[in-house]
Formats: sequence, structure tokens, C-alpha cells
Amino acid sequence: MDREPLHPAVWPGALLILIGVGRLPELVPFLASMHLGKIAVIWAAAAIALGPREVGNPRVFDQRLAKLLAVWFVFAAVSVLWSVWRSYSLGFLLGGLLINMILFFIIARTLANTRTLRFYVAVLLIATGLLSVNAVLAAASAETTRISVSAAYDPNDLAMVLVMLLPLAVAVLFAINGVGRVVLLLLCGSMLVGILLTGSRGGFLGLIVVGGYLFFARLPRSDGGLGARFSPGKLAAAALGVTVLLVSVPATVWDRIGTMGALEADYNLTESSGRVAIWGRGLDAMAARPWGYGIKAFEAVEGRQGGRYKAAHNLWIELGVELGVQGWVVMILILATAFGIARQVRLQPPRAPPDHWALPVALGLRGALLGYLVTGFFLSAAYAGVLFAVLGVFAGLQSLVLAPSSRAEPHIEDEPGSRAIARTKGGPRQPRPQAPVGGWRPISGRRGRSSATATARQSRVRHEK
Repeated sequence: MDREPLHPAVWPGALLILIGVGRLPELVPFLASMHLGKIAVIWAAAAIALGPREVGNPRVFDQRLAKLLAVWFVFAAVSVLWSVWRSYSLGFLLGGLLINMILFFIIARTLANTRTLRFYVAVLLIATGLLSVNAVLAAASAETTRISVSAAYDPNDLAMVLVMLLPLAVAVLFAINGVGRVVLLLLCGSMLVGILLTGSRGGFLGLIVVGGYLFFARLPRSDGGLGARFSPGKLAAAALGVTVLLVSVPATVWDRIGTMGALEADYNLTESSGRVAIWGRGLDAMAARPWGYGIKAFEAVEGRQGGRYKAAHNLWIELGVELGVQGWVVMILILATAFGIARQVRLQPPRAPPDHWALPVALGLRGALLGYLVTGFFLSAAYAGVLFAVLGVFAGLQSLVLAPSSRAEPHIEDEPGSRAIARTKGGPRQPRPQAPVGGWRPISGRRGRSSATATARQSRVRHEK
């Protein structure tokens, strides 16, 4: 069997993931002066312009998810015109947000086969491993009770990234065998500990939600099917995870988590600089100017409202104030579309290895969106780089699994005493092709087409004759 090709742009795409998600230049200081982000963008542009057009997905913006994200970016760009902090808005648009959009496009453009899907999943997990291992090492040498690993990620941001990618690591863990499973088991343990070491209460709530999702969901098996909802392996993994947390996380972290039971004394509820007060001022600003104040201008608006120029600490308040109701609605549609892609992949007939990767990735990324919604409720995370990477993989999944085949499907007829065959125009009857969309091999006997669908189809062919 020929090896599936990788588009040349996957390498700069991987570099952008390591930079934007794994914060590689901040973790390896000598890389900070090399401008790796600019190098990756130029490299990707050249690779896509000069690379093979038939490899990957050249019609990215025919997809609903990509179209919605493009519309959302246009809203962000236009908002600069009426921004109350125009220079900062323009700088962020042409800097951080544009880089995130390029990352989305590279992943979506180049992901069109199983090998590329596995490649990007591996890069995301490597980026997560860099963060979680550095968090554990920092905890061993630091005096502070809250751990962060870079200037760009405070403890809450770090917790959000780890919570989002933990379901992906767990889903892939159950879908593979051998040494890779051992490596992923260690990675999941470091991610669990890293989440708690941040001391982020929002991160802890996100961990509870994604943990519940993983516990009650049917996770994939290494043979391409779905395991039982409460399999012995899942129960053992859950017990091991709880044990690791109880043994590895210091008492000071649990004391901070325990303060969620005494909210009446929490500054977020009682002080003018707390989250509830900030959210209230943000809602007032949205009501006064529903079309928005400009991308990345929330802090200026907060100051005008009598606050202390604080961040929004809520992705929906941040979006509503900066991009207006229109940006808010489009983001809801983007996330709903991504959830829809995960559901559609879940309903596809299971594939035999090595073509079974779409299912664990879809299940893992659905958990990532749940983690984003929970942790992002307490963070200014509307433009997080990890979100754009996840959305790029969703777009690639759609082209890989759900896009219609370019070949016309043959008509099916049923003859007594013989199996269904396909007739080609002007030629002899040929055996019916068995490959589904994309050429993947289904697992026979599981979740195939229903007999009712086949019967209706055969009746239609007879009518045409």
C-alpha cells in the first residue's frame, strides 16, 4: 500500500502549533530572537503556492466552518474602524489574530488524509506535553502555589489549554496499542497534575466537565469500533487518574480549590474589580453600543465604565463588547458547526485500522470544545490560539470524512440468487465497489447501511429502468 502524501506546508503548520499553542520560544529562550512565527508564515505561504495542488484540501472555503470563520474575521477587521483603541486593535488584528487565522487555514488546507491527521494530532500532543511537563518541573522548584510556564500563559490560560487537549490525549490513548499507549498514559498524568498545579478554579471546573464527558462517553477501541460506556479499562484509568491527583497535588492547591465553597467572601463577587462587577459593566457597555467597540478594546471600555482597565475574564462578554452582537452570533454558529462535524463523524460507519483515526480525534476535539466553553467562561479566551488549531482540525476532518466522493456512485440492482452488482454504462456488470467515502475500509457487520435504506435504493433503480 502506497504511503499517503504529506503536503509540504504541514511542517510550517506544525511549527506554528508549537509556537502558538506550546509557546516554544518562551520555553526555549534562545529561540525567542529567531522570529520563528514570521519564518513559519512565509514558509507556509511558499509551500502552499508552490506545492502540489492535488495534495490536501484546496477548496477550504467551500466548507461552512471556514466560511463562518472568514465572516467572523471580517467583522473583527471592520471593527477597527470604530474602535475606541484603534492602534491597539489594528496591531492585534495584524498580529495575533491574523496568525491564528493563518494557522487555521494551513491545517484545514493540508489535512486531507489519515497520515496528515495523525501528524497534526501528534504535534498538538507534543505541544501539550511541553506545557504540562514544564508545569510539573516548575512546581518542583518554585515557591509559589500557582504555576505558569510562560509570559503569554498565566495559570488560568495554562489550565485552559491543558483541559482542552486532555480529552484528545485520552481518546487517542484508547485508540492505540503498544508503546504509544504507555507514552500517552504518562502524558495524561502530567496534564492532570499540571491542571491542578495552576490553582485555577475555572480550570478545575473544566476538568470536572471533561472528566465527566470522558467517563460517560463511549471511547474508541484500537480495532476502530467503540468500547463499552463503562469498560474495565476506562474504570481502571479513572481510578488511576484520581489516585495520581490525590498523591501528587499538594494540600495548598486543594485548599484553594476548596474556596469555591465559600463564595460569599470571594473578591470576584464582592469587589468592584472582581469578575461579577466587570461582567456587569461589560453588559452595560454592550447595551449602550451593540455593534461593538473594536477588537481587543475591552480594557479601554472597562476603564471608561469606571473600572480599573481589567480584562473581561469571560469570552462571551469579551466578544460582545468588542465585536458586538454580530461577532457573538457568528462565534456561536462556528462552535455549533464544529460540534455538528464531531457528531457526523461519530455517526459514520467505523473504519478498520489504520484508517480509524477520525473517530477518536472527533470525540477528543468535542471534549476540547466543552473544556473551552467551561474554562473560557472565566477567561478572556475569544482569540486563543489553541481554539483556532482545534477548529482547523475540525475543518480537515470534514474534508477527510464527510466530503462527498468525486466519483459517481454506481446504481445498485438486486438479482435473485446473486449479490448486488453495479452496471457501468455500455459495459459488462462489475462487482459493487466496497470502499466508502474517501476510500476507507469499513468494519464489516457494524453500523452499516440499514436494510430499509438499501431496499429504497434498489426500488429507485428499478423505477429508473
